[in-house]
Amino acid sequence: MPMTLTLRREGSPTLWSRNARASAFLSAVSLCAWTLWAVAEMPNVSPCPHHQPDTIWDYNGTIGREKARLTLQLSGEQLTGLYFYYADLADLPVRGRVSSDRRVELTQVRSDGSSAGSFVGSFVHRDPRNRAGNNVLECELFIGIWKATGSSVTEPVVFDEVDGATADLRHRYANATALSDDEIDSIAQKLWLAIRQSDKPAVARLIEYPLSVSISGRRVRLNSEKEMVARYDEVFTRQYREAILSDAPHNMWANVIGVAFSDGLIWFGADGRVIALNNVARRR
Repeated sequence: MPMTLTLRREGSPTLWSRNARASAFLSAVSLCAWTLWAVAEMPNVSPCPHHQPDTIWDYNGTIGREKARLTLQLSGEQLTGLYFYYADLADLPVRGRVSSDRRVELTQVRSDGSSAGSFVGSFVHRDPRNRAGNNVLECELFIGIWKATGSSVTEPVVFDEVDGATADLRHRYANATALSDDEIDSIAQKLWLAIRQSDKPAVARLIEYPLSVSISGRRVRLNSEKEMVARYDEVFTRQYREAILSDAPHNMWANVIGVAFSDGLIWFGADGRVIALNNVARRR
């Protein structure tokens, strides 16, 4: 019986290749359908992944030439918070939103609900000051403008994230003390003012003893107000005083140990008294 050869032009489909293509097409359709379903079912991803709803985040920076601190709490795309100027320490409430591309709109709200002004800007991906190197930022740096309602004048705004804590805006020190935030801030402001005025007895009265401090590179235990006053200049060195006075004693960071002023330069205990002086000065 003669052999029969079946010739196929190069590129023409065989039965196997037609079935394979049909199967691949159906698989692609199924994959697309699954992807669309998955996207639809996926929860909204926060524009600031490390900002949890039960966490407040503090930012230090400037509005125009004025030093200020901004505190924000994020829930989805909704932002609530407050800010204050170092010059007067008065809390100014804000609310707004951050979009998926990290555009931010914040409105300062008056007590009657009307707008006193607004912040508009972005949590930028790169630091134009080159302070973060090549690192891609999430929501660590806000750059934008501030404009008062009814005014055409704008002020440049820059805020750097400095810390975050599990807390509520209504009682940010709750993990550290049963005292109100206003009570703790009032004590911190008395201490800050006494340091600025070099009122040694007033500073010493706000401290819990005994207290371990650094003097000339050694740990020294001070047991009383009298001992603190006697060694005040060795404890509160020029560098340490400058670091304290460059920060604001308001809306500080707290945990179960206590309330920390200026990145832990000073710690306040549950009763509001000073429990630690980390007097090897550090700047934020």
